[in-house]
Amino acid sequence: MANELVFSVGCVAEVLGLCAIVIIVVVGNKAGGFGSYPSFNYHPLFMTLGFVFLFGQGILSFQVIKFFNIQIPRTVEKLIHFGTMSMGCMLMVIGWACADSRDNSDLFTHLIEYNGSPHCSIGLAAIIVFGLQGLVGFSFFLFPKCGSPLLRSKVVKVHRLIGLFSFLMAVIAAMMGATEMALLQSLNDSMSSVRSLLALYVSCVLLFALSVLTIHLRPLLTTAEEQKNYSNIELAADDEMSEMVITENTENC
Repeated sequence: MANELVFSVGCVAEVLGLCAIVIIVVVGNKAGGFGSYPSFNYHPLFMTLGFVFLFGQGILSFQVIKFFNIQIPRTVEKLIHFGTMSMGCMLMVIGWACADSRDNSDLFTHLIEYNGSPHCSIGLAAIIVFGLQGLVGFSFFLFPKCGSPLLRSKVVKVHRLIGLFSFLMAVIAAMMGATEMALLQSLNDSMSSVRSLLALYVSCVLLFALSVLTIHLRPLLTTAEEQKNYSNIELAADDEMSEMVITENTENC
């Protein structure tokens, strides 16, 4: 029962994430279009695509592999996770660069004046934490694999926790940005239709985040037997990592 529930939630998460992207594209078109890069309307699009959707996909990558019991080397799992996060990071940087661009968009020209807003502050904090997470993840788990297996077993727990925290920060920043857009909408009566779209966008982003959290916390939804199988997969992955490190140390000696 839990497996069917997690699979259903995963499908819902994908649909909600894609809907949020489509909605923000429609909002950008209604707010003057995208035009040539850099245009401020690219900011919410790329941040949603990279910092929310792909960030969520990166978090789910390990969970999906374990859920479907896909037999691939642990290194490949890490590369899939790292590659997804890297693509999200690139789109995030592009979107962040658009935040300071100035164009003739009636809706967003007011928004770029609020560089000290909570939306900007939380978003910047999330970006910094995301960057640090990337450095820690790469150096400890890909190359050069710093520390002993025992140390890495402790670091990975902190890495997961802080990663989840930074994802929630990104989601909060996205919803706050959409809220600011809706508030600034009162300055332009001709764009009243955007308000409903932004409300729908916030709902999709929020439900997407909740769906990702549900899958990430999958062990809490499993039966005792499923939990045992899940734990065995975790232990097998950890053992494989430890054996690789021991082999590397032996060869170096």
